[in-house]
Amino acid sequence: MPSGLVNLGLTKEARSVCDAIKENLSLHGIEEVRDLAVVHAIRKELDPTEETDGQKTTVWNVGSLDSDLLDLLEVLYPEACVESDKTHLFRNLLHLGLLDLGQDPEFDSWSQLSHLPGFSGLSPG
Repeated sequence: MPSGLVNLGLTKEARSVCDAIKENLSLHGIEEVRDLAVVHAIRKELDPTEETDGQKTTVWNVGSLDSDLLDLLEVLYPEACVESDKTHLFRNLLHLGLLDLGQDPEFDSWSQLSHLPGFSGLSPG
């Protein structure tokens, strides 16, 4: 199913979480945070069909999204991909993942990737 989405945006709250994670973990770009947030949402089994409310400011063109991650969504959520385009699911998981990470009680103390919930045992590359 072709996507109607051209760009993905973030709400102010999600962007704030994204920027804080990038800064605290000294990542090269927010693209890394974007993909971590999607993986976190998948790991937490958050609902990829759940839409998030709020005005979103454009951050990425859909052409910049990780194609392997998009393909993975088709494998993990085949029924949802029939109902909705995988870029919509990616957008939903991105927001849900960022918001969930931002609610973690240890959020302000993260200084390396292994501090994120579910990422223990990982070391920076």
